[in-house]
Amino acid sequence: SNTLAQRALASPSEIRQTNFKVLARNNELPRSASLSLAHRVCPDFEAQA
Repeated sequence: SNTLAQRALASPSEIRQTNFKVLARNNELPRSASLSLAHRVCPDFEAQA
């Protein structure tokens, strides 16, 4: 999608901020599912967090 393409071009800090917003919106999901989403959006999410 255009959103994912824009995210890929965003700076790492912007990507992290977006990930945290997404996780906050979806905090009803199991933690493993939320982390899986974060990894799909930014594979090195944990390394940068």
